[in-house]
Amino acid sequence: SQEIEALESQLKQKTEIAITLKREIDILERNNKLEVDCNASPDINVDNLSAQNEALKASYVSLQQEL
Repeated sequence: SQEIEALESQLKQKTEIAITLKREIDILERNNKLEVDCNASPDINVDNLSAQNEALKASYVSLQQEL
């Protein structure tokens, strides 16, 4: 029925959001490790990492609100 289709669609959307959140958390964790490693390696640009982390955090908050 239409109700089941609507629920399946909602579930699919929420699953995609959850997958995106997981991916973003993984990137944040990796970036945090890189920031720690920056002290050892001057090749890594901390400003770029910080900017990416801020963008990911904003995305994370908006995606969580959709769940």
